[in-house]
Amino acid sequence: MIILEFPARTDRRATLACLGIAAFAGLLWVVASPPIGWWPVGWIALTPTLWLVDRAPTTRRAALYAWISGSTASLVGFRWIATLLATQGGLPWPVGLLGVLILSAYHGLVMFFMARAIRALRHRKWPMAAAAPLALVAFEKLLPEVFPYFLAISQSPVPIAIQVADLAGPYAVTAMIAASAGAIYDGCMRRRRPGAITALALAAALGYGAIRMHQIDLARAAAPHAKVALISSGVAASTSDRGDRETLLDQLAKLQQSTAAAEAAGAELTVWSEAAYPILLPHELTHDLAERSPYRIRRGFTGPAIIGALTGGRTGAPWNSALSLGTDDRILARHDKVHRVLGSEYNPIVEWWPSAESWMPSGAGHLAAGDEAVALPVVIRGAAYQLGAMICFEDILPVSGRALAALHPNLLVNLTEDSWFGPDEPWQHLGLAVFRAVEVRADLVRAVNLGPSSMVDAAGRIVATGPMIGGAPQTLLVDVALVDGGGTVYAAIGDVFAWGCAIPTLGLWLWPWLRRRRWWRPLQHAPGSAPGGRGRRKRTR
Repeated sequence: MIILEFPARTDRRATLACLGIAAFAGLLWVVASPPIGWWPVGWIALTPTLWLVDRAPTTRRAALYAWISGSTASLVGFRWIATLLATQGGLPWPVGLLGVLILSAYHGLVMFFMARAIRALRHRKWPMAAAAPLALVAFEKLLPEVFPYFLAISQSPVPIAIQVADLAGPYAVTAMIAASAGAIYDGCMRRRRPGAITALALAAALGYGAIRMHQIDLARAAAPHAKVALISSGVAASTSDRGDRETLLDQLAKLQQSTAAAEAAGAELTVWSEAAYPILLPHELTHDLAERSPYRIRRGFTGPAIIGALTGGRTGAPWNSALSLGTDDRILARHDKVHRVLGSEYNPIVEWWPSAESWMPSGAGHLAAGDEAVALPVVIRGAAYQLGAMICFEDILPVSGRALAALHPNLLVNLTEDSWFGPDEPWQHLGLAVFRAVEVRADLVRAVNLGPSSMVDAAGRIVATGPMIGGAPQTLLVDVALVDGGGTVYAAIGDVFAWGCAIPTLGLWLWPWLRRRRWWRPLQHAPGSAPGGRGRRKRTR
């Protein structure tokens, strides 16, 4: 029990030790999550932080320890942001390092507020197995982020554990692992009942996962299947000019040759990665370019294709688009990226004051936003299907998955350009994207410019991944089930579970504070004065 009381000490040696433990707890999340992916650690990673939070002598100290845990996890896990700001954003390296430090400090606020809410709940005698998931889910939902992520990512390699996402999204998985860590802490405090209840709840969740995986496997087996070729462009992203005319035509020719080779190998649909087509296309393009044009899309292949390209006019910001090219050379539909990346695609300063574009850093791009999610029609073996398209980080956003679920796609398609971020981020991106397949209950294919292209089935299994290689296009040929996607509970009700955690947490945490505010106290009528009169009133104690 002496060890359990250690965080209550306030001397320098104990404080430094607790700060070190908090940082270590943050590193546990890095180890548990992709690209390392030691997922069992995710079930216990929060326990040291909960111990520090609960045993700290003051709420401020508890919040500090939790903030250190969250900031450390973000700093080490998202260290690639410094590279993004420096090499792609055109900023000096010290500024890039400062940027990742600021962002990590901000991300740590999830744990900071979680700790303060937990202290309030524990003051009301809540077991940690209930307080931890309630508070953690609340602030994962409430705190906006530039690159949204969930601690549920640690369980992305474990399909049976993430099936509950079709009920409540990734928040349900976050709640499971937080409840597990809280139950372990309660057990250390010799409170066995919370642990028993948590064990039953987790068993029910995993049982649900086993049942749903079996149901999805049966549905996939009964659905039509198709061979899909995922073509990685092999060209790294760049904020500067992509090359001269000969270079761009050579890139296009290699994509066309790879597509033709994939069709020869049996591909019935081809997907090019984000902005793989190297030339700006007209935004309202209705047909492929003429046969005589050197920039014609279809050359050497005949099947349907989903083309990643920038589209626009001679003036104004371009769109980041996915085009469905039919076998008759018609552009059947176009999805314009709705959710843009802050800084590289969305620059509020430029949108408010266009004249400011001239003094923006070279990487501070600006793209126009699409209005809504669009289903891309394709025809395979004479049958029509609907594809739900997502571009770049749209497939890490639950809101994108829910928008597409309403369109009942037969297949989810993601076109991504991850070379901005270094070798770790593409695996984190894939880990977060897995949840969209579960939430929509449709297979997901991802064409990534430098890899790894991948395929995730409707049960959340990562079935295939390609290499991470640049310099030339790479092809990943996968077999997909064209199921009738959408129709899940999560698609219908959205983040009801997350809000159901957030609202009570805020209420229980802030109510004592509101009661202490002078302006909140009710006024009591003075003796002999009538309601609404001018008699003197006194405040109730």
